[in-house]
Amino acid sequence: MRSSRILCVDSSGRRLRELKAALERAGFEVWTALGAIDAVCLASGLHFDVLAVDQNSARLREEVWACLADLQPGLPILVHSGTPKGSALSRHSQVISSGPSANGEIVLALLLLLLGGEHPAQARAQGVAAA
Repeated sequence: MRSSRILCVDSSGRRLRELKAALERAGFEVWTALGAIDAVCLASGLHFDVLAVDQNSARLREEVWACLADLQPGLPILVHSGTPKGSALSRHSQVISSGPSANGEIVLALLLLLLGGEHPAQARAQGVAAA
């Protein structure tokens, strides 16, 4: 049995690497893209079970996202904030973050999307949002 294939799109290379590592530790096959155009290129040749995208990337280039939806119309999409909790509250330049605390929540939300429960179509239609 193959592991679920996830496409992660993030505007930050660092967050993308951290999320990829967290998802791989959870047993997923992870592909990454730094933007919508890269995501469309990957989706045109590979099937993905779920897409995880940060809010900043999701807001850019809406026409490209429409193309992605046409390529894989049933693809569940998880939109996440991409920022660690509390980072907006901490404006001091000397504060060091230990990394995105939302990674665990994103992994859990992706598991819920992939498992789908009794009504996967309804869950996909409603969408899932994480931290």
